[in-house]
Amino acid sequence: GKVLNVGCALQHLGAESHTLCPIGGTTGELLRQDFATLGVPATWINTATNSRVCTTLLDRATGQTTELVENSAALTPEELDAYVAAYAQIVPQ
Repeated sequence: GKVLNVGCALQHLGAESHTLCPIGGTTGELLRQDFATLGVPATWINTATNSRVCTTLLDRATGQTTELVENSAALTPEELDAYVAAYAQIVPQ
């Protein structure tokens, strides 16, 4: 989520940026749609597994937060190769 949040924040602030992120499944498709709607430049590496969902719980009475963080699957060698290739292509720009 951090890379996605940074990409959205930079776009909102008017900074030039490009988000590169592996995504998959229904969650990944929703992320892709959100970025398109927001006009955030992004390159997506499609993965065989769903993108994870993390949830923040806020106790309004105490102000305490609890993070529920799903484990994410490791990228396959092919997915990692695609990520490295995309990174090498994007960075010079």
